[in-house]
Amino acid sequence: MRKHVKKLLAAATVMMISAFMLAGCGKNSTETNAPSADTAAEETSGGTMETKSDAASTEPVTLTFWRAGTDVETQTYWEEMIKRFEEKNPGVTVELSNLPWGDEIETKLNAAYASGTAPDVLQYSANSIPQRASVGQYAPLDDFVATWDGKDDLFKSVLDSGKYEGKIYGLGMRPDARMFVWRKDMFEAAGLDPNTPPKTWEEVKEFADKLTIKKNGTTVQGGYSISIANGFQDFQIYLTQNGGDFIDVDTMKLTYDSPEAIEALDFLNSLVQDGDVIPSDQFQSGTDAFVSGKAAMAYKNPSDVQGMIAADPTLADKIGMSAPLSRKKQSTFAGMGYMFMSQDSKNKEMALKFIDMAMGADEMKVRAEQINIPPVRESLKTAYIQEKPEMNQAIMDSIQVGKGAYPVVFSNELNNKVSNAIEQVYYGKKSSKDALTESVTEFQKEIDTMK
Repeated sequence: MRKHVKKLLAAATVMMISAFMLAGCGKNSTETNAPSADTAAEETSGGTMETKSDAASTEPVTLTFWRAGTDVETQTYWEEMIKRFEEKNPGVTVELSNLPWGDEIETKLNAAYASGTAPDVLQYSANSIPQRASVGQYAPLDDFVATWDGKDDLFKSVLDSGKYEGKIYGLGMRPDARMFVWRKDMFEAAGLDPNTPPKTWEEVKEFADKLTIKKNGTTVQGGYSISIANGFQDFQIYLTQNGGDFIDVDTMKLTYDSPEAIEALDFLNSLVQDGDVIPSDQFQSGTDAFVSGKAAMAYKNPSDVQGMIAADPTLADKIGMSAPLSRKKQSTFAGMGYMFMSQDSKNKEMALKFIDMAMGADEMKVRAEQINIPPVRESLKTAYIQEKPEMNQAIMDSIQVGKGAYPVVFSNELNNKVSNAIEQVYYGKKSSKDALTESVTEFQKEIDTMK
């Protein structure tokens, strides 16, 4: 298996270099002499990760920080956090770049790593870990974590999830679980109990039919919201609830053409074909029907709900939230945003200090208050739930049963292949069985040729 993976990694490296040849190069960071990631951390009596100081630390430093995502609320938080960091570290300037999810961030990262202009610190997803750690782009953080008392407060599952081949490369700080949400006011208008969400797939369809409003044959209020374009996450939710998966990572065999997968896609497609869904694109902000108030039910993350309420405080009592549904098992999508440091960073000492602050309890509290990012420290869990019992309990419940990205080097390509297949079904070009079977057959050949 290891031999097969190594060949996959080599293929991934070729793809990254090719992407660089097509993309522009980024800016160079200010160069300073700094210790390696394995020697820069030192334990202090205060129990937080502090870094050794030397003459270089007094020189002006420009730290580059890239984050995946372009939502305004999260961008505002990071801008404010950067100001706090710069105030604590005179002479340090942090340059923030907010990059859209999907192919765009991948292309820019490939170009930056190939050209030696990668960011010092990156906040990105789990599916990047095998791809980038395997080719030496992410720096291991084991010695850094070893000196940090906070590691014992961090959820063990979160700490373990940032590992690749036994080493820690990412520190999870942004749980991204999808909880089931619904509009209570729309339920009331449709004659449904606003405090009783659907419990089964069959009830989801029944409720969606009642909640859908059409004018002249056009859906103006969707009973349910799913992404038509880039819709792999919605599909993954229902597939895993039905006992299926995208891939068996031990054998590298694709499984999203299983009977469980076909049944899940047939269900989602019934919502689409009956006009219960207003088309949207997961990676295009402003197209989501639930967030824009044009759909009654969906799976959404806490930031989406928080942003809706911030824009319209009257929605605080109109949005219901619960743990995900269950069919063969209870499941949902639960991604995680991680803090990474680039192996080639010229500012490792300061990069570690920035990661330290971002992972601190104080910043977790601020993120929870401002953009409802759940804390991932045991010491903060109870207070977080008590702050907003309905929402925050639903979030924690969703995190517990969630499944995130698949730990394979071609994770992004896997998501693209799945999205392309299900989009063909939604637009009536192929049946669920044909689209999934053909996609798996073709993609499996590509994977097998890499072995």
